[in-house]
Amino acid sequence: MVPFAGWLMPVQYNNASIKESHLHCRSHASLFDVSHMLQVNFSGAKVVDLIKACFVADVDALQEHHSAYTLLTNDSGGVIDDAILTCTGHNSYYLVSNASRADVVMKRLKVNVVLYYNSVVHSSITASVQTGHVVKVVHNLILFLASRVIRTCLVKTKQ
Repeated sequence: MVPFAGWLMPVQYNNASIKESHLHCRSHASLFDVSHMLQVNFSGAKVVDLIKACFVADVDALQEHHSAYTLLTNDSGGVIDDAILTCTGHNSYYLVSNASRADVVMKRLKVNVVLYYNSVVHSSITASVQTGHVVKVVHNLILFLASRVIRTCLVKTKQ
């Protein structure tokens, strides 16, 4: 565990090196806890204009339930932070960016929210599955969680 932006964050798992963990994530699947990161939901009629003013992602090409790796830029085009932007529905987007830059990111977003009049709401605990095997990972996670719930119910019922 290492301190990071006010959180204790694990950086290595099961005696694997950082490189081995990275390669596993890219070739298999990993569940990444983003609860320590800045998470923002955007919605509103002019949300696409807001995103275009702040990010380099091609928001017009972003399909519902798809994500894009993007950069938040300042007025001069310089990079403030990198982020993942997800289209969650018509005129609705979800952003995850680095915890260590949360204050700077929110300052930039709030300035533009005033210009485009959209709602911005901080989100809560979330996890991101990073893989090409999403269906298998989510299926196995649901089975695991269901088995825990069933086991808990059985234990409580027997008492």
